[in-house]
Amino acid sequence: MKTRHETESFCNNNPRHPEQNDYACEWPDCDHTGSYRAPRSRDEINSYRWFCLDHIRLVNKSWNYYEGMDDDAVESDRRYDVVGRRPSWKLGTSGPSLNPEFIHDPMHILHGKQDHKPAQCKPVSPPISKDEENAYSVLGIDYPVSTNDLKSRYKKLVKLHHPDANKGSKKSEEKIKKINRAYHILRDASNSRIHTN
Repeated sequence: MKTRHETESFCNNNPRHPEQNDYACEWPDCDHTGSYRAPRSRDEINSYRWFCLDHIRLVNKSWNYYEGMDDDAVESDRRYDVVGRRPSWKLGTSGPSLNPEFIHDPMHILHGKQDHKPAQCKPVSPPISKDEENAYSVLGIDYPVSTNDLKSRYKKLVKLHHPDANKGSKKSEEKIKKINRAYHILRDASNSRIHTN
């Protein structure tokens, strides 16, 4: 059987089967095989002592991970577990730093450590179809528009481009067709938005 000092270099994830090696129970005056492992201490949690079944039960009953720690130390240790026992730090102190040239900080969280260039934003296109977009351009108005403004713009353009006012011009006739089509597209779109909301 191996002694407890020979077991320190052994690492096995299964505490009940130490790879067919037999360890002597580390309990004083015990001659049984130590098939069960227990951590040496809170500070040496990955270093094990080996015990037989009867003695591992006694060790487990008496084991207290937090023994010797006050309430603040226990709470600190529990919080350290939350981050998986990895180092952490407050934003902006020690640890890896960020390149301030690539940070837009409108709320000044970084306390002026970034550039003061405004972020480049792409203009947001309105939630309208291509047909509606073309119709707005034909009528010469911008999205969004009220129903009354749409009607008054339509009436103004019809009076301006009506064939009777332009001596029967073919160009005016084509223009009035485009204006009528554009008005109907926008009116129908406006009505469908009203009914879906």
